Amino acid sequence: LKNTAFTFFIVIYVLLTTVIGIFLYLIYLKEIIKTQYFIGYLLSMILLIGNTVSDFGTNTMQMNGNYNFTALVTVIKSTIGAIAGFIAVRAGGYYGLYIMPAVSGMTAILMYRNRSLRGIHLRMNRNLLKEAVWTGFPLMANSLVWTAVASVDKFVILKFLDTEALGLYSVAQLGFAATVLIPQSMSQVFYIKISREYGKLGDKNL
Repeated sequence: LKNTAFTFFIVIYVLLTTVIGIFLYLIYLKEIIKTQYFIGYLLSMILLIGNTVSDFGTNTMQMNGNYNFTALVTVIKSTIGAIAGFIAVRAGGYYGLYIMPAVSGMTAILMYRNRSLRGIHLRMNRNLLKEAVWTGFPLMANSLVWTAVASVDKFVILKFLDTEALGLYSVAQLGFAATVLIPQSMSQVFYIKISREYGKLGDKNL
């Protein structure tokens, strides 16, 4: 199951990166976006693979009940990433912003390497994948809709204002994110535990 899920994530990542990369290149040729933003978007897609792998390691550890270790990884990777990002921004300006997620992702991958990421291979069981996608489709559809809805405001700002206004708006959103940090963290832990219990008992009244 772990190999199938990991391979599925990588395949989806490659497909989406290819499609989005071509789209960005086409609008860049039409001079709709500036060069620095085009490069930034490409860097973001490259960094996404590291975050995908590290998140996979985190979710696997949490499903195994190792919440303390994932919390330790989060603290360490955030601290190291923040320090590296601060230095990179001071030295390289705009492109230094991409150092923090890169360093954070690599730190997490190294810490999970001999634990949740150990023994991972690019191998897929089609029948198992089909069953997993079919049973999890409602949740996946809900996540996609929520992501789209949560992104509408940003596209509206870019359409009628500019990237500076979007940056100021994003800073305000950080305040909201901070207020829901603790409840969101608790819900993630409860969700995994409830899922495990439901998987064992099949009791909808849990």
